[in-house]
This record gives sequence, structure tokens and C-alpha cells, in this order.
Amino acid sequence: MADPFPSSVVAAVNKRPQMKASVPYEVFLHVVEQLIDMAKSNDTKVWSLAYNHSLATKLVLNDVNVLEDKPHSVTYKRHQKLRLVSQINQQSRRMTEKIFTRLPFMVATPDGLSRQLCPVKAYVPVTDEFVPFFTSLEEGREAEQFIYNQAVLLPSASGYALLSRIEKIFLLRLRYLITANKESLSTLIRLPNLKSITVNVGRFGKLHNRMKPGIHEVDPKKFPGLAQFCTQDSEALRTLWAGHLEARGVKLFGVIDNDQRPIMELHPSRDKIMITYIQPHADEAVEELRERMKQVLESLAI
Repeated sequence: MADPFPSSVVAAVNKRPQMKASVPYEVFLHVVEQLIDMAKSNDTKVWSLAYNHSLATKLVLNDVNVLEDKPHSVTYKRHQKLRLVSQINQQSRRMTEKIFTRLPFMVATPDGLSRQLCPVKAYVPVTDEFVPFFTSLEEGREAEQFIYNQAVLLPSASGYALLSRIEKIFLLRLRYLITANKESLSTLIRLPNLKSITVNVGRFGKLHNRMKPGIHEVDPKKFPGLAQFCTQDSEALRTLWAGHLEARGVKLFGVIDNDQRPIMELHPSRDKIMITYIQPHADEAVEELRERMKQVLESLAI
């Protein structure tokens, strides 16, 4: 694959400032900033977190989308765009890693049956989302969950640096938030720069033209799983939110599809959980799902 940036640009900024060059150091810094900015994209990468004893961090990232074609993957594109600019000199490396932290991650082995540590660290901006390790409270896996939780609650110095880069948490299931999982739920407090948590709210009923402005209680006809969680299983979350996360300004969002933007914001208090719909994302998400379902039904009819 050809280099993503012209070699003449890299050659120009690679000259040391004290040399007789036509590029002043201020221009050099500006060019580096532009090259780093070119590596940014609207593609949010989702990583899962896991424990790894062999690393100083004791934590490692896993690529959630293991089936993503490598040349088109967000991880690969970032590496191709940043590998040259990060190697110009120490200053360019510092500037790059201020925006894109280098973090260890696991990749699938060639046979696809297991994972191995990638020899090259990933470039990870704060816009990426992270799925915390969760065994779904499976019997017999308590030790796995405990070890991961301890790595977050009592992190090493490098582990804390990794945790400090996490601003967005993504939860694939409401089950992570239930009171029976309060030990894992407490690890969220250890993320010093956490800004938002997004959770898939599960099953939903008819929503078209039924999501009105204002703050509402959760309607069990619209969101049966979410309604059950709010009334029966949310005590630990409400306590955590009222005691810690609300004061820090953390937001809690809900999605009905993992590939879409949030359709609601949840507002936990000590007594209950209320919701507000996020417009126009809510209507757009419903329309997109309706269109997708229509295409599936049409394909089945052929």
C-alpha cells in the first residue's frame, strides 16, 4: 500500500530546525498537527477490555470486530496514517501520542481460533468506546471476573494511565448494570475521566411517533426489558449514580441497535430512573430499523 502522505511532505518536516531549511519550526509544528488531524475520522472504534498478567498494565484491549477486513479496518488505517508522522522526531511522536495513545491490544491468530498480543500497539483516541470485561455472571467464572475487577480497582501505574484514557463505556447488555453485578459496576468509579456510558436497552415495542419530548417513566410496552430493570434490578446503579457518577457529570445513554446513535438519555436517582428521548436521533433510528426489516422481509420473499 502506498504511503498515505506524500514523501515530499515528510521529507520537508523531517529536517532539523537548525539546518538551513526553508521550513521554520513553527511551520513544521503546524504541518505535524495537520498530519495528525488527517488521521482523525468519524469512525468510532469499539474495544473490549480484558485482564492480561504478562503486561505491566495488567489490562489489554481486544478488537471487538474480529471479522473486519484488515485493509479497511479503523485500526489499520490509523496505523498507516500515523506511523510516518510519529517517527519524524521526538516532538512529533509526543504530539501524535497526545492525541492517539499507544495501547496494547490482542488480535486473532491466523486460524481464527484464539488471540495473541499484537507486536505493534494500537493508536487509540479518547473518542473510542470500551466494553468492560463481563462474564454475564456465569457460574464457574467468578475468578475471571474478580481478577479483572481487581486490575481496575487496584491498577498498576501503567494500568491507571490506560484507564485514564477511557471516556466512553459501551455496554452490550443491561445485565451489566443489575444489582447482582454491583462488584463489577463499582469499577466504573475507577475511570477518572469517564464522560458517558451507553447501554443497549434490549427489546422494544412500537416506537414510531410515540417518543415525545419531556421526561418520562419507562413504558413497559415500549421497552419491556428496560422497564423491568428500572423497577426490579437497578438499586445498585441508582446508588452508584447518586453517590458518585452524577456529581462527575457522567451521562447514561440508551441505544436499540449497537450500530446506531443513542435514542434516549437515562436519568437515575436514588428512587427511580427516568428517561428523555434524544431527537432527531430517536426517530431516525426507528426509521432505519424499519427500513432494514423491510429489506430483510423482501429478500425472504424472493
